[in-house]
Amino acid sequence: MLCSKDYYSYLYDYLIKKNANLFKDCDNSKLTALPLPSEMFDELIYLLNEIYRKYEFNMQKTCSINYNLFTLWEINNSNYVNYENILIAIKFILFGCLADKILDSQRFSKSEKEKVIEKLDIRVFVSEKPFISDCFKEMDILLNDIRCFLVSETAKKSPYYEIIIRKMEQAFLSEVYMSQTSLKLKEKMLSSEMRLLIDKSVEFETVAFFIASISNITDRTMASAKCISEIFWLVDDLCDFVDDIKCKRKNSVLFYCTPMDEEINLVNRVDLAFSNVNILLDKLENNIFTLNQIVKPQLFDFVINQIWVWCYNVRRMVE
Repeated sequence: MLCSKDYYSYLYDYLIKKNANLFKDCDNSKLTALPLPSEMFDELIYLLNEIYRKYEFNMQKTCSINYNLFTLWEINNSNYVNYENILIAIKFILFGCLADKILDSQRFSKSEKEKVIEKLDIRVFVSEKPFISDCFKEMDILLNDIRCFLVSETAKKSPYYEIIIRKMEQAFLSEVYMSQTSLKLKEKMLSSEMRLLIDKSVEFETVAFFIASISNITDRTMASAKCISEIFWLVDDLCDFVDDIKCKRKNSVLFYCTPMDEEINLVNRVDLAFSNVNILLDKLENNIFTLNQIVKPQLFDFVINQIWVWCYNVRRMVE
């Protein structure tokens, strides 16, 4: 059976040690730290403070990191930063993160979680009517700000509008699926169901990128959005693989690296996944290589720094 230490050591050698030159300048202090435009973000900061006060979810760092990411993203694409669109993109990320935290937490009841799932419905995001509920009103504020953007002429006239809506729906379906399923001692999944394991990461991040640059989406921006979104999904699931198995959470590594359509004992599937994890590590490396070719150095370096930070527990377990 898979030993946690063996997995972390393999991940360390194949990802961090192998790419030592890539990470040699990584340091938290070297991360780009662009200050939030105070007036435009005051209401959001107040909302995040309320979320922390009520639910003890500290999302300030998530806000700051994504502000830096989307600002560099805009500079990379056109050298013009549309702060209004960036604000909506950040709110979309925060909405998803808050939903994820509530659905993953044992502190909230089944009925409370069902209230959150009601908000993960694409129909409420494209409705002209505000969404009003009596539960998790902070989510409703974020939802309605995103909804107002999506029903605006600016969004609707974009040739990528329908793509954004479709990807949002896929991300929401994945989030709901992942919140309602757990690992079984013996199971199989259809290959066609793989999207349910990854869309909450890939499509969710892609939608945020598209919102941030909705007036300037090109084939190149679509390619870089796909690269970054897949990098974040792969690093997240690779680093969380051991913890997810322990907590009986489904992880894409477990099925992507094993025969999905076969019913396999969980212990055997875990061992098979470890034996074939290089499939996803190679995919990650290919995405990093491609990203380096199509974006400016500042954005690429920021993504690499994020990978380094994400791998903190891997480094801690080995070094």
